[in-house]
Amino acid sequence: MLVKHKKYTDTDFKEEERTLVRLAQRNPEHFAPLYERYVDRIYAYCARRVDSPQEAEDLCSQVFVHAIKGLANFNDGVFSAWLFGIARNVVAGYYRRKRKVIPLEMFDIPDDDAVVSAGLEEDEDRRMLLQLVGTLPEEKRTLLTLVLDTRLTSAEVGKVLNRSATSVRVEFHRIVKGLRRQFKEMTGEDV
Repeated sequence: MLVKHKKYTDTDFKEEERTLVRLAQRNPEHFAPLYERYVDRIYAYCARRVDSPQEAEDLCSQVFVHAIKGLANFNDGVFSAWLFGIARNVVAGYYRRKRKVIPLEMFDIPDDDAVVSAGLEEDEDRRMLLQLVGTLPEEKRTLLTLVLDTRLTSAEVGKVLNRSATSVRVEFHRIVKGLRRQFKEMTGEDV
């Protein structure tokens, strides 16, 4: 006899998450499932914004410490948007304290000449794109990172940034269009 399994929907996911949040609000020892659900995504968000894996781990830890401390104040919104809002603030605080410019990555160059020249062109394109992104105002860099790195919906990114989903989508497309235009001006090539 075949057993039919209930399809796990977005609504089921959100209801399960609400239940997990309520349990964790009553007793912080029940925070572990929420941590497991989001630790990889929060770490990835932090890792894209800082220089080293160790710094990303430290920031990720800080995000969850802030989340546990502030969980009692969380009110039935979108938990992931709330959590990424904390991550955004933790990363911003890190840069305010460090007063650092995001450095360009160092590139390993292989020995094969053909691979080297192709790799150098890709590395140069990547370096130029990173440089262009680095010139964006912090608000635009944050929006770009939240849209590309967090898997949040436009509505959820909007909640993090206190904007509408429509304005998030419009601004994201404007940023990408501007970066493409600037890259083409610098290189003569499309991205």
